[in-house]
Amino acid sequence: RYGYRLGVPQAGEWAETINSDLDIYGGSGIANGTLQSETVAAHKHAQSVVLTLPPLSTVILTKV
Repeated sequence: RYGYRLGVPQAGEWAETINSDLDIYGGSGIANGTLQSETVAAHKHAQSVVLTLPPLSTVILTKV
């Protein structure tokens, strides 16, 4: 899913710490890197980020 909006609990930068779709895990290599939150409500949070969510993968974001 391209352009997937995910609610986050805090404003600021969010770094992708794990993405099981990366080349090193045998995936297609789609990565998000560091994302800046926006003041757009999503998933019951006032802030959100927009990311690419690869199919059949796990993505973990960490507040920077």
